[in-house]
Amino acid sequence: MHSPYFLGPPPNKRLDGCNCNRITSLFPSVSITDIGCNSHSEFGAGNRDYPSIPDFIFRFLPSSSPDFSQFFPFQISTSSSGEEPCYAGVPMSSIVEQGLGVGDVISLLWFKRSLPRYCTKFIEICIMLCADHGPCVSGAHNTIVTARAGKDLVSSLVSGLLTIGPRFGGAIDDAARFFKDAYDRGLTPYEFVEGMKKKGIRVPGIGHRIKRGDNRDKRVELLQLFARTNFPSVKYMEYAVQVETYTLSKANNLVLNVDGAIGSLFLDLLAGSGMFTKQEIDEIVEIGYLNGLFVLARSIGLIGHTFDQKRLKQPLYRHPWEDVLYTK
Repeated sequence: MHSPYFLGPPPNKRLDGCNCNRITSLFPSVSITDIGCNSHSEFGAGNRDYPSIPDFIFRFLPSSSPDFSQFFPFQISTSSSGEEPCYAGVPMSSIVEQGLGVGDVISLLWFKRSLPRYCTKFIEICIMLCADHGPCVSGAHNTIVTARAGKDLVSSLVSGLLTIGPRFGGAIDDAARFFKDAYDRGLTPYEFVEGMKKKGIRVPGIGHRIKRGDNRDKRVELLQLFARTNFPSVKYMEYAVQVETYTLSKANNLVLNVDGAIGSLFLDLLAGSGMFTKQEIDEIVEIGYLNGLFVLARSIGLIGHTFDQKRLKQPLYRHPWEDVLYTK
């Protein structure tokens, strides 16, 4: 049975715009002004901010009121029965009519705002460049083996995604965290790298199993070129490049990798766009938004590997025994 105190719409029942009338009917001493709902302001439907439940509402609940655990808050999209879906208040038709891309949709659903075109273009470039990196990396390998075992698309995709972590594709957030902390504290590349060494921590975003100082990752070069051409500031990227210069003096494979490039450049995107507060930037980095980019991008390639193996009708994979070294 649907709780009368559950402020979300019951099944198959439409609520117009917001839940303010329902709240005020439940709690007569609360006015719409107290709630502060923008749905009742001069803003149009595409710009409405649907209200969360104010803390004071809970003071009006009787002690025997049902548990609010059924309620879950959300902010990024709306889609009531019979209404056009909106992403962060922007109608879907507007997104299509303006010719916006997937980067713009990500800016609305992930960041709850419309970012400048150079920002959304950078997001799209990251997705394109990280979509796949061949069949030999751990994610693709897992997906291929799973697909050849006859598993379905979702199982094959997830088996590859589960390899993403600190050693494979999941160092973007950590690279951003460490580069940001070091730059903001004014550490020199020497102080930063040697400090990490003393702590026994590898510098995230630095190092590659194949690429070298004389054989750079083309993805990193393309990202840096776009940023230098379009970003208002690339201070974090330049700091990461200075760190790379120092680490290359230690070993030729300690190059800035794609994780480090995306991590440092996304810091420049957040700081240079002028659309995020310092607190919001810290929260974005802490939550793990940046690894989300790699997860989204690589899903494209992993799905492709699944279809590729099934189209080729490949049998169950068994690894060659001669590659196995038994040790006591």
